[in-house]
Amino acid sequence: MSRNVALAGAVAFTLTLGGCSGDGDSADERRPAGANSDAPTAGDGAPGGGSAIRNGPAYAGPALPGLTDKPLWSVAAGKEGAKVDTSTGKVTGPAEPRIVGNTVALVRTELAANVPKSTPAPGADTIVGDWNTVELRDAESGAVRATVNLRGRIVAGTWAGKPVLYAVYTEKTASDGLSTAKRTTVWLALDENGREAGRAALPEDSDADTTETVVDGWVVRTVHDGSKATVNVRPAQGGSAGVTVEHNIADFDGGKDRQIFGGLLFSYDKADKDGVKHLVATDIATGQRKWTTASVRKPAGTPEASTTSGHAPAIVRMIGGDKIVIAWDAGSKGSFSFATQWGLYDLATGNLVHEGPRITSGYYRAIVDREESLMFVAAGTGGEVRTTAWDLRTGRIVWQQPKEGELPIESFVVVNGALYASKRGYSPSGSMNGDNPRAGDPLVVDARTRKVVLPEGVPGELFPRMTADGHGLVSTRDGIFVFGAKPLA
Repeated sequence: MSRNVALAGAVAFTLTLGGCSGDGDSADERRPAGANSDAPTAGDGAPGGGSAIRNGPAYAGPALPGLTDKPLWSVAAGKEGAKVDTSTGKVTGPAEPRIVGNTVALVRTELAANVPKSTPAPGADTIVGDWNTVELRDAESGAVRATVNLRGRIVAGTWAGKPVLYAVYTEKTASDGLSTAKRTTVWLALDENGREAGRAALPEDSDADTTETVVDGWVVRTVHDGSKATVNVRPAQGGSAGVTVEHNIADFDGGKDRQIFGGLLFSYDKADKDGVKHLVATDIATGQRKWTTASVRKPAGTPEASTTSGHAPAIVRMIGGDKIVIAWDAGSKGSFSFATQWGLYDLATGNLVHEGPRITSGYYRAIVDREESLMFVAAGTGGEVRTTAWDLRTGRIVWQQPKEGELPIESFVVVNGALYASKRGYSPSGSMNGDNPRAGDPLVVDARTRKVVLPEGVPGELFPRMTADGHGLVSTRDGIFVFGAKPLA
């Protein structure tokens, strides 16, 4: 049986999905409904401040730099967040938030004890606990844009570059007495208003060496065969055979060798005479090679070649939908080094837009502000972690922590000009999510000047999760709280 690996967005090919998994019947049986009658009502919670939403829990935590003093709206969490539909007797669990663009999706899983063990459906079975009730709420007002019932695992992602909420579930088609039973994994994508943005149905393969997933509206199929791995990427809704690339298993890199950005597949070519693997950008729709790192301009400080076997330039992340950051080996020719030299490149042409910082450690975390104008790179391990601020619009290094004279700070999230960080090194490992609730010795500084805003910071579990328009979400045992933007003066 094939394994279906879920991906949110188009940065890496592994991500643990939220919600519950299971088999189910057709998504056509999902039951969209109108706005809930218990939607939060805005009292004085207007943008810029005001009282908490009526009927929602009050926020009792510390002030959050970059956000309004009080939440614009809130909903209960924990046991108090469970719901009972008095008309059906259906009970759903507490809400788990997902951010989809400017929408907050509250996902409540139906409790297994309240779901029929089997619901008749042509050629399909309903598995206990497979349904989720999802409220899509406007981040500003908390008003319910749509309520939908979705099967399977629920995760935020993108489809054609736009934010969506994926429901990933399995359909079973019973044998008719002659044919074999079949299983199909369905990826259903909904936009911020609960409308279907796309769908992919992937028949499960009995070959355990075959995996399929959906990335930004593309189906990625990987087949391992002996010493070879074959990757095919095609449109999820058909219309093209897509593009196929092959890799030697020894060089196969799990996810970095098959990334998708803006309709381009980035994979690695065979290592050259110096042992360097180069990135190749291929147009998925046409199969045309667009550019390769073997021929683009490298940032200053990048050696012509490295003798480190298998070394390859790595994509850090996409910026603004039309650029990518690439980290190049910056060690001396003929010697091993973890140092990398970063550059910002035009996605379509491979042209170097700006040279970036030199990062001296192989362990780093890179985050950006909401406008994607500043990148903060925390690199190093333990007490040696230091952060660098890079202006992506000008290429200028805004600030860089010195090795001496300052406590190390590790950056985690930017909140409307406020950089939430930790003064205790956590050994970042290249993760791009900038989210670590275990962050110790917190600190908040001005993102542009490094001036201390809040010396004691806020607890790591209260580091906000940001919407596309600058609202911040905090989830505690008491509730889910959504704050408005209040940029630093």
